[in-house]
Amino acid sequence: VGEESSLAIDSNDNLHVTYLDRTNENLEYMTYDGSSWSTPVSLDSTDNVGRWSSLAIDSSDNLHVTYRDATNQNLEYMTYDGSSWSTPVTLDSTDDVGFQSSLAIDSNDNLHVTYQDYTNGNLEYMTYDGSSWSTPVSLDSTDSVGDMSSLAIDSNDNLHVTYFDDTNKNLEYMTYDGSSWSTPVSLDSRNYVGSYSSLAIDSNDH
Repeated sequence: VGEESSLAIDSNDNLHVTYLDRTNENLEYMTYDGSSWSTPVSLDSTDNVGRWSSLAIDSSDNLHVTYRDATNQNLEYMTYDGSSWSTPVTLDSTDDVGFQSSLAIDSNDNLHVTYQDYTNGNLEYMTYDGSSWSTPVSLDSTDSVGDMSSLAIDSNDNLHVTYFDDTNKNLEYMTYDGSSWSTPVSLDSRNYVGSYSSLAIDSNDH
C-alpha cells in the first residue's frame, strides 16, 4: 500500500490522505485528527482503481478526489460532505484517460482537474462550477504530452499547470488567465527532464 498518495490539510489542520492499495487495487483513505490516525477506509474497490489520486479540500472542508479506474480506463471522482463519501462518478470515459490527474479548487469552490488522455497523448482539462462538470478540453495535443501534470491556482483564480512532454522530453507550462489558455512554454528542454513535476504558488503569486 501507499503508492501515488495525495495529502491535503483542512482548516482545522487535520490531515487527509488518499493512496493506492496495490494488492487489492483499491482507493484508500486515512485521516489524522491531531492525536491519532484513523484506520484505513476503502473508498472505491469496484475494479482496479485508485491510481494517481489527487485530493483537495474546499472552503467548507469537504473533500474531493480524482483518480483513475484502470479497469475501465476512466477518470473517476468522489467527494466527502462531512458525513459520508459519495459513490464514484465517471468524469471522462472517452478514451484511455485519467492518468496522473491533478485537482485544484479556486476561491469560489469550483473544481479544476488536469490529466492525460493516454490514447491521444493529450493534456486534458475539466472543471466543475458547482452544478455540473464541463466536457473535457485538450489543452495541449502537439505531441505525446500531458504526462504527470501538476495544477495550481493563484490568488486571482488564474490556473497554472506544469507537465511532461514525453515526445521531446521537456518540462512544459501553461496558464489560464480567466478567458483563455496560453500556448505551451518549454521551461526546461536541456535533456530528458520534466517527469513528476510539482507546482505550488506563494503569497506573492510566484
